[in-house]
Amino acid sequence: MCGGIDDKQGIYDGCYRYSAATKTWTETGWMSTAKRHLAASVHPRLGLITTGGHSGSKILATVETTRDGKNFDLSLPDMPIANHAHCQVTVDSRTVMVLGGCIPGDCESDVAFKLDLVQKKWTKLPGLAVGRHGHACGVVSKNGVPKKVVVAGGYSGKYEASVEVLDLATLTWSTGTYCIQQQCVILNLLLLGVPLPGRRRYASRVQFEDTFVVVGGYDHGAKKNTNTLLKYEPASGRWTTLPDHLSAPSQAFVAFSINREAFASTD
Repeated sequence: MCGGIDDKQGIYDGCYRYSAATKTWTETGWMSTAKRHLAASVHPRLGLITTGGHSGSKILATVETTRDGKNFDLSLPDMPIANHAHCQVTVDSRTVMVLGGCIPGDCESDVAFKLDLVQKKWTKLPGLAVGRHGHACGVVSKNGVPKKVVVAGGYSGKYEASVEVLDLATLTWSTGTYCIQQQCVILNLLLLGVPLPGRRRYASRVQFEDTFVVVGGYDHGAKKNTNTLLKYEPASGRWTTLPDHLSAPSQAFVAFSINREAFASTD
């Protein structure tokens, strides 16, 4: 994991790598620039892909990749627009998407772009119906084939529970169900999947099996950070609250999946 805000040094440029063998974190190297509110995903060949962020003095458009946290590759083209507090997903071996975020002059942006990793070219996508930052997004697959990208929560000038679903076959945002106080109606709009159970910003995302889990974040209704884990259900588009939870309520943090064996007892 790379970047962020260090409680002693401020905005941080370093990367840490977790060792399953020793169950320890080690600082491995440094990015080209210290940055916070960058977005990241893991690519099967390129490793960690980071996009954008904020240096403390300006919004960044840089794209960096690293497989080991030591050596950094800047050969991928910068994003078309500098951005931070956006969400980013690796869709497949060829495609990365960047959705929403804070761009210069607009901190509730609806911008959406995809990067072709083979052609090394960015293409503009249809924009979000609700511009937002601090949101979560994840890939939904069927039989190992990516089918949808789902955007959830964030801040649009107000805290959001709304959900938008991008169909990867047509690159269009889907219609959906919107619920207010348990009353649900079908809307012919291009934005809404089933909303999150609460309005939240700066939650993290973990890809899990054929879907993803929204982890933690700031819950506006409760006026505090939350420790809940919400799994997106591909068949219904609804959210399941998982029985596990974070040990401490958190927002604006990193979460990722790891093999269970990494935490197995050595006794």
